[in-house]
This record gives sequence, C-alpha cells and structure tokens, in this order.
Amino acid sequence: MVSRRVSQGVRLLAHGSRSIAQGHYHDRLPVHGRDELASLAQDFNRMAEALERVEQSRVELIGSVAHELRTPLAGLQGYAEALADGVLPPEQAAGRISHEVRAMRRLVEDLSLVSRVEARAVEIRPQALDPAAALRRAAERFELVFAEQGVALRLEPCGPLPAVWGDPERLQQVLSNLLANALRHTPPGGEVGLKAEPAPSGVCFSVHDTGPGIPPEHQARVFERFYRVDSARSRQDGGSGVGLTIAKGLVEAMGGTMGLESEVGRGSTFWFTLPPARS
Repeated sequence: MVSRRVSQGVRLLAHGSRSIAQGHYHDRLPVHGRDELASLAQDFNRMAEALERVEQSRVELIGSVAHELRTPLAGLQGYAEALADGVLPPEQAAGRISHEVRAMRRLVEDLSLVSRVEARAVEIRPQALDPAAALRRAAERFELVFAEQGVALRLEPCGPLPAVWGDPERLQQVLSNLLANALRHTPPGGEVGLKAEPAPSGVCFSVHDTGPGIPPEHQARVFERFYRVDSARSRQDGGSGVGLTIAKGLVEAMGGTMGLESEVGRGSTFWFTLPPARS
C-alpha cells in the first residue's frame, strides 16, 4: 500500500511537471493526508501558483505596452496619410509627427527604467542632501507648467530639517513624477502642496492635491505599472502609466518607503521617506 501510494505520488508529480513545462500553469496536484508526499504536493501547487501569477503579469504587460503604443502609432499613421494626401502642409505634419515620436521615445525610456527599477538594477549615487533645497528645485521646475494649467503650486514652509541620504537626480525624478501625477488629476483652480517634515525614519516628503481622490479599492494597486483608477484615461492625458511605479522603486532603492493617503472628494497625498544622512 505504501509502495503504491509513493508510486502514484511520483506519477502525479511527473504529470504535473510536464503540464507546467507545457505552459498549463493553472493545473494543481491533489493533496491527501499530512505526510511528506502531501507536503511536496502543496509546495508544487505553490510553485504553480507563483508561475501562474508571473505568466499573468507577463501577458498583462504585453497587452498594456501594445495599448500604450497604439495611440501614438495611430497618430503617426494619420499624419503621414494627411501629408501624402496634401491635407496637411509639410511643416505642420512634421511638427505633429515629431510630437508623437517624442511621446513614443518617452514611453520606451520609462519602460526601460521601470524594468531596471523592478530588477533592482538602477544606479544610485547617494550623498547628503538638503530636503528644503530639493523641494525648492522641484517647485521651480514645475512653476510655469502649473501656472499654464491654472493650478496653484504651494511650497509649504519647512522647519529645521536634517540632511537626508539619497541620489539628488533620483530624488528630483521622484518629486517630478509625483508633481506631474498631481497636476494631471487636479482641475483648474485647484491646488497642489509640496512639503517636507521630520519623521522617525529621517524626513517625510509629501505631495498633496485637491483632485477627485482615489477610492479605497484602488489604493493598493496605484503603484502597479500601467494601472489606472480611471480606465478611460490614456496617454492623451500625458502619463505613461509607470510614473508611480518608477517613483516607488527609486525611493526604495534609496532606502526609503512610499505610500499614499486619499479620500474621495478630498484629494490625495503621496508621501515618501528618506533616511538621515550618514555621518
């Protein structure tokens, strides 16, 4: 009886392994009893579940990239046809084609960066940084953009703050992504606040907007690549869909953490911490 059970277990494992090798990641082994064979079957099923999640993520990524590229490609085709038919003058068509090419290049660069961030292969050159100076630099870069869209950008006063340990360019990239995200979701006449304050783990930076807010059921997924709370939003709104993913990955690469607080109708606050500078 024992020999038959072991033999049957081995056959099931062999069949399951062949099934997984053929790409049937949804297959599972039956689990009977609490002995070593049952434990082995449970481990096999956990492996199959992990592979199924990876495969699902891969399929979703391919679909998302195809969707993100479809809009600029359609634009390029339309402008090329308009140019060939004489509907658009060459100089006007060239300008619009150049705009779509830049958008595609930005998307490709973002995809390259997010892959390196998720693989923890992004280069970080940390040094002691002044948090207040970093906020001023970010605010100055976005001042005109916010003014053009009728959104107030408020840099809140900072009290005494300790220096933090981070990469100055990566920190600006994080702040830029958060500010761009806040601007995209804040209607004209709204306001975006930028501040830093002491925290037990160093310094906490935050970007608050007066946009529509994020429903609770979406908050756990906003840092996933290509995830959008409003599926109707697209790259036409100016985002590549990976900005928050990149920001969170860069913060973690610098030794910090990132999160959000949001309430529907009252806006959202994205925050992140950076550790104190090393002596």
